[in-house]
Order: sequence, then structure tokens, then C-alpha cells
Amino acid sequence: MKINTLVFFTVLLISFFAVAEVDFAKEEIKINKLLDLIEKSGATFIRNGEERSGKDAKEHLQYKVKMAKRMFFFFGPERKVTIKEFIDEIASKSYISKEPYMIRLKPGEAPRPASEWLHEQRVEIEKEEENWRSQEELNL
Repeated sequence: MKINTLVFFTVLLISFFAVAEVDFAKEEIKINKLLDLIEKSGATFIRNGEERSGKDAKEHLQYKVKMAKRMFFFFGPERKVTIKEFIDEIASKSYISKEPYMIRLKPGEAPRPASEWLHEQRVEIEKEEENWRSQEELNL
């Protein structure tokens, strides 16, 4: 019994420090960069069968992330959100209908799941961040 309790608290402690290591200020910057890319993409976003502009999609997702941060059942009370959580839990599907959001990058092109495109953009944002960090280290 004591070993199980010790294992439980060890896992709990490790989990706490893993979450504590996330720099949520940087995550917020990445989310905002992603939202700006959505707005400027020129793509058509499809939400519940209705086509929307990038500007409309950005506004909708800003509203969703604001509400999600306040809702206990999403992340806990006033919890910060990582860019991956933003994409997977907020920006990829309708909360009500559960229907995935789609994106059409060019007119006449078949729509694809927005989550794919968003994760591709996330990877690019994170590469830019890594390059910036590497340049900063070289300048030290």
C-alpha cells in the first residue's frame, strides 16, 4: 500500500513539474502568430458547412480560446493554453456539433481538415522560434 501511495505522489509531482516547465507567455505568442496567419492566409475556412474568411475565422477562434480558458471542463479554472491544445481542442472542430473545421487554401481546391494546416503552421512557427533562439545564443 505504501509503495502505491509513493508511486502515485511521485507521478503527481513529476506531472506538476512537467506542466510548470511550459512557458505560457511564449505559447500565447505562438497562438497569436497562428491567429494572424489564419487571418492573412487568404484561405476559406469552413465551419459547420459555412464558408468564412480568414478574418472571421480568427475572430471566432479568439472568442473560443477566451471562453475555453474560463471554462473548467476544458482546461481547469483560468488555465493557460499551449499552442497544441489550442489547435487540438479549440481550433479544429466545433464544440457543439463536433464537426471538424475545414480549410480551402485556394479557390477550386478540395477542402482539407483545418487541424492539418494549423499543425503545419505550428511547426513553421516553432522552427522560426528555434532559429531566433539559435541566433540569440550566437550573439551572446
